[in-house]
Formats: sequence, structure tokens, C-alpha cells
Amino acid sequence: RVALLATGDELVAFNEQPAEGQIRNRNGPMIGSLLRAARYELIDLGIGRDNRDDLRRRVDQGLQHDVLLLTGGVSAGVKDLVPGVLADRGVRQVFHKVCMKPGKPVWFGVWDHRHDSEAHRSLVYGLPGNRVSALVAYMLLTVPALRTLSGAEFTRQATFPATLAVEATHRGGRPTYHPAILHRERAATPAAELLPWRGSADLRAVTASDGFVLLPPGDYVWPAGEAVEFLPLQRS
Repeated sequence: RVALLATGDELVAFNEQPAEGQIRNRNGPMIGSLLRAARYELIDLGIGRDNRDDLRRRVDQGLQHDVLLLTGGVSAGVKDLVPGVLADRGVRQVFHKVCMKPGKPVWFGVWDHRHDSEAHRSLVYGLPGNRVSALVAYMLLTVPALRTLSGAEFTRQATFPATLAVEATHRGGRPTYHPAILHRERAATPAAELLPWRGSADLRAVTASDGFVLLPPGDYVWPAGEAVEFLPLQRS
């Protein structure tokens, strides 16, 4: 059973017209659809506002289930209240921030408690608010745990080898998951073409992609034909 909570004063329902200063809740429907497709029991906690009382109430509901997924509120802003609220509720932080792009602000912790004299553990993931960050963090960090909780042997998200279809430029100290499309007809090893992408909020580029090319950290220009790893987009 997976509880899902989107957070943010700026959010409105995905089917509402946003007013000035508002955006649609895309993370909830996006992550929720992936959970449903994988046949997990989804408990939708709606939208939590950026105040401690509302977040505490919704977090308390979510902690009654096997996994609690939150999106937003985990970075370093004034209204990023999620880590503090989770600590107040007794959730033990395991890590906060991961060296990857997108998805750096992701938070993970566990809540150990007793119910009817039996020990229970809930896993808690604070996914970033930006859409592509939330998706990549979910795919890389949450999905393997969900599969293991469901009884499967633990495995990391599988990548496969590809080659670059065009030249790729990378700058920065974090490994980057860059949206790309695959050309399988060109050779035995598929060729990956990087798509124009504006960063962690640019979900449109991801919807046109087949997945992500993993670009290692560093400053470099790689020529077409360079070997890379490809993370396929999880559509179900």
C-alpha cells in the first residue's frame, strides 16, 4: 500500500485552470499512474499545503501504510517543510540529497513503530517538486524498493548499452540523466539521440523520449558513436 502526497501552496488540481502564481499538480497524476499500472494499492492523499499543521495531518495518514511518497518541499527553501515535519513525526532520516541530475534534493527515511504489539516499518520518500526530478528519483530509488517489498529479488533499475547518435556536451560535477530517443534500426546496438531539454522542470521533453542517457560527471564533449548507458522510460 503506497500513500501519495503532493505538496505546495502553488498547486491546483491537474484539471483546473491555474491562476497567477499557480501550477497544475502534475506529479500526483504522473507518479500515481505509474503506481496503478504496477498494481500497487494507491492511497491518494491529495495536495498538502505549505503549513506544518496540514502537512502533519496528512503525513500521519500516510505513515499508516507501507510506503509514503511525497513530492515537493524537500529542498532548501523557506517553505520546504517536509524534512522537518517528518522528523517531528519520528521518521528517521537515512539520506537527504543525492549526487545526480535531475533529482538531487530527494529525501529518504524510515518510520519504525508498533501496532497491536507487532513491529512495523514504513518507508518514506520525499521526491523533488520539479517533474523530471520526481520521475527520475522515483524510477531509480523508489521502484526497486517497491518491487522488493512485493516479494521480488532486489535489483537496480536496469540500463542497457547504446551509442550516441549525435555529439553530446556535458558540464558539471553530477551524473546527468538526459532525455533521449532511440534509433534501433541503425545497428545492433541502438543509437541514442539527445533531445533538446531545459532541465528538471521540462517534462515535455521527457514525454517525447524513450528514456534517459546517463552522462557521467565532468566537463567534456563526446562524439557521435560514443558508448553510453540508457535508462528506459518506465511507462508502466
